[in-house]
Amino acid sequence: FRPIGQHLTPLDRIIMGTLLGIPSVALIQFLQLKKLDASPTLGLYCFAIAIPVLAMGLFVIHVQELYGLEEGPYPLFGDIVEMLGVLAAFAGIGAIFWHCHRLTGGVFVVVSVLAGLFALYYLVRVRRISGY
Repeated sequence: FRPIGQHLTPLDRIIMGTLLGIPSVALIQFLQLKKLDASPTLGLYCFAIAIPVLAMGLFVIHVQELYGLEEGPYPLFGDIVEMLGVLAAFAGIGAIFWHCHRLTGGVFVVVSVLAGLFALYYLVRVRRISGY
């Protein structure tokens, strides 16, 4: 949860790398299915968005480290694209849960939304306390 427009951090690398690895493994598993129903198809579309976007984020981190940009500029559109990649990866993971069983898909969605709201609430509190 870095401020918008601030350079990417090593933590961003871990998050993007993890969210890039999950779709890659899922894609390999999808190749074994003879026919895709709606949820794996949705997952594939989400991963088709997430994989290149998250790879771009990892590239940006690499360039920033290569050129020693500790406080390098990161454009607002980069933040928007990065968030799109993260949301697409989560949606694809949700589609996998939904494909396995609708109840597990529903649980994943509900818990993800609650966790996201809690993280946002916590971030707002921390920023308020720290004077951001």
